[in-house]
Amino acid sequence: GKVYKCHYPFDSPASCRGARYSPLYWRLKQQGAFFRDVGGYEMPDWFVSAIDGVSEPSNELTWGRPNWFQAWAAEHKACREGVVLMDMSFMSKFRVRGDGSGA
Repeated sequence: GKVYKCHYPFDSPASCRGARYSPLYWRLKQQGAFFRDVGGYEMPDWFVSAIDGVSEPSNELTWGRPNWFQAWAAEHKACREGVVLMDMSFMSKFRVRGDGSGA
């Protein structure tokens, strides 16, 4: 466990990963997404960008700016100044009705 270990910002637990995928998961992965757990879903946190020299997704644990900060900043700016489509599948709720729906 991590009870007495250092808790870094952006540290994502490795246990129970891959339990849920959104319909866009594989397409986002092909685009270079680095995923983290959000409500049991694998959701993109940031994307690999050739601009900042990061060619492989990694989750460098640091107290300073991580190696993916420039890619994240460019994405953030593009969202503010342009148009973005965000996958919010982790916020979905389903109502199931009918015989046997409680099984």
